[in-house]
Amino acid sequence: MDKKKVTYIREKFYFSDLNSLALLILVWAVFSNAFATGAFETIHKKDLLILIFINAGIYLFFSLLIIILSRLPIPYWQFSEKDTVAIMFCGATKTLAMGIPLINALYGNSNKDLSGILSLPLIIYHVEQLIIGAIFVILLKNWVKKGIKKQNIKL
Repeated sequence: MDKKKVTYIREKFYFSDLNSLALLILVWAVFSNAFATGAFETIHKKDLLILIFINAGIYLFFSLLIIILSRLPIPYWQFSEKDTVAIMFCGATKTLAMGIPLINALYGNSNKDLSGILSLPLIIYHVEQLIIGAIFVILLKNWVKKGIKKQNIKL
């Protein structure tokens, strides 16, 4: 396909906006199902706190592991700061669009309360990765800017 046609179609149909809208509808449906089934009321506060810390730990662990692996001191394997940030966000971030269809495929025909409870870790992980990701953006933006300044000084 011609590059001009692809650009025209992309700009005409706003695919990124449609993608965001589809994800927003999915998140809304999952939250609605969780509240309708009373999933948040069935879990104890202590268990919810443990779940929050485990999810945050998993996200932070995989994010930092990916950063470390992307910046190994081996010249052939070392990615730039920009690439490292992209790899980190792609590697550690998972959306509800991945987990909810799996839950529905495995447990969709059984009790609706069960699918609401099973979606709680995904809902919490989704919210946490948005919050932690926003913090990462601030930190990593400064890191990338410092890397660009170092490259400009070397040139």
